[in-house]
Amino acid sequence: MAMKNMFDYIDIIHDKFPLVPKEDIKKILSFGLKSIYLHNMYGADTMIQDKVKNKYLFYIGRLTYDSLKHFFYYIKKMTTKIRILYNKRKIKWDGYYYFGLTEEQYNNYLSQQKGRGRKRKWFNFGTIMLYKILDECKINEYNKEYFFRVPYIVDLGYKTLENDYVTDKAEYLFYRKKEGFKSLNK
Repeated sequence: MAMKNMFDYIDIIHDKFPLVPKEDIKKILSFGLKSIYLHNMYGADTMIQDKVKNKYLFYIGRLTYDSLKHFFYYIKKMTTKIRILYNKRKIKWDGYYYFGLTEEQYNNYLSQQKGRGRKRKWFNFGTIMLYKILDECKINEYNKEYFFRVPYIVDLGYKTLENDYVTDKAEYLFYRKKEGFKSLNK
C-alpha cells in the first residue's frame, strides 16, 4: 500500500463537496493537518469526533484503564493545553506568580502572625512551587486549598520551585475546597 499525502484527498473531498473550490479545500486540509501536527508536537492529545452521529473518528494520545495514571496524565495534558492557549491568545503576563498552600502550610503561615504589637511583614511559606499562570497553578496544586499571588519583576518561566520561600508581598486570593478530580475544573 502506497503512502498518501494531503494532495491525494483533495479530489475525493471535492467530489463530496462540489461547491467548495479545490483551492479552499487545499487550504482547509493544510491548516487542519498542520494544527494536528503542531499540537501533538507541543505534547497535547488530539481527538476528532462527529457530534451529529455522536461517535469518535480518531484519537491521538494515551489511553489507560488505571484511574490514578489517568488522573496524572489528565493533569499533564491540561497543563499543556493551558500553556498552548496562553501562547495562542498572546495573553500578556500580569507580573504575578501564584502558589497554593495545604491546610497545614496555611496554619503555619497564620501562626507567624503576631496577635499583639507591630504586625509582622516577612513570612516563611516553606517549599512551594510558583506558577506563572493561575489556571495552571489550580490544576497542578489540586490538593491545595489556599491560593496566593506574589509580584515578580522578572519572568522566571512557567514554574519554579522555591525552598524556604520568604516574602513580604504575598497576597491571599481565595480558598478552594479539596474535592479530588472535581477540583481540577474549578
